Amino acid sequence: MKQINPAQGNSLTPPTTPTFLDALVQNNSAVLTWKNNDKRTKSYTLIKVTQEGWMSTTSVNITDIKETTYTAKNLKSDTKYTFQVMSVDSNKINSEPTLPVDVLITVKK
Repeated sequence: MKQINPAQGNSLTPPTTPTFLDALVQNNSAVLTWKNNDKRTKSYTLIKVTQEGWMSTTSVNITDIKETTYTAKNLKSDTKYTFQVMSVDSNKINSEPTLPVDVLITVKK
């Protein structure tokens, strides 16, 4: 019996990770800006982690962002938020996430 070798090929490489440029806090919002580093990028996914207490975190992925800026609105006072961005190509392959950026909304007293 003849042995059949399986097809071999290369995996598609993920897009390059974007570069976080700025996180500007305005009232109860954070305007996040990043730089695209890969021409294959079709959209972005923003990872938003909310820390509401010592051990309680909630993570949400905001998908299909078409621009290199996003405004996170209705952020709660005295709550820590951590944001990361991933590039997404036409095959829905994600890049590695950016380094985390922390935002803390504080109330002026």
